[in-house]
Amino acid sequence: MSSAPVADASVKLDGILRRAWSLFYRNPIVALPLLVFLFAIVIVFGGLATVLVMSVLDATAHHQHGPPANLIPVGVIAAIAWVVAFAIQPLLFTALYGLADAAWTRDSATAADAFSAIRQRWIATYVAAVGFLALGIAGVILTIPTLGLVWFAFPVFTMYVFPAVVAGRRSGFDAIVESIRLVRRKLALSALATLILFAIQYAGSFVVFPFLLPMQFAIMTSTANGQQGLPHLEAWQFALAVTGYILLFVLAGASMGFNALVQTGLYRALQPAGDLPRSTA
Repeated sequence: MSSAPVADASVKLDGILRRAWSLFYRNPIVALPLLVFLFAIVIVFGGLATVLVMSVLDATAHHQHGPPANLIPVGVIAAIAWVVAFAIQPLLFTALYGLADAAWTRDSATAADAFSAIRQRWIATYVAAVGFLALGIAGVILTIPTLGLVWFAFPVFTMYVFPAVVAGRRSGFDAIVESIRLVRRKLALSALATLILFAIQYAGSFVVFPFLLPMQFAIMTSTANGQQGLPHLEAWQFALAVTGYILLFVLAGASMGFNALVQTGLYRALQPAGDLPRSTA
């Protein structure tokens, strides 16, 4: 791993943000990996939850007591689905940052860039994921001594890990070390970028909230009236809620895609000239 001084004097966060937005506007495919993952999660776990709820309602209608008959198979399927979802997350982030790196290096990204990044960097990504897990365990231990401040530092000091794995071709543990080193050299820049990205994600929740508000009122009204089972929803309330949840997932995927572009752009800008390959393809 290169130990040359980082050429960071000319790095301007506002320029990185504007460039990242321009790239995202022309390459919305960057958001696709997480969108596909989120919608798959909704379909699988939403379907399982629906089966379970319908079973409970059927048992209640027939005055049956005890757990529903399909509780165990639904639980087993849900557990397997959760393990699979957890296991493939590193691959999704590899694809995400592969698309972001391609956008920065060529001004365009395609699905081929995502698969190329997975093919070339999946081992390093899983090694980095193990490092993330170790840091998470350390964070749990340090939560009380640091009064929880460790969880504010965690996303800042690890923000360059995936860009280092994909764009920098670093090994998993070297990527973590490099991320910490870059943040220490440019702490204010990195912390400000993280706060801005969190603020963008938080602002997105206000866009979704009005769509979910009627459903929340219906739930509170049914609870206050002592209604058993699912609350009654008018067609327009249900339609608004579905629209809100779809919009929530779209915004989540978009924000993660934009995050990847910003972090990759900052990582590349903080590297000495000629230190990085052109792309993962």
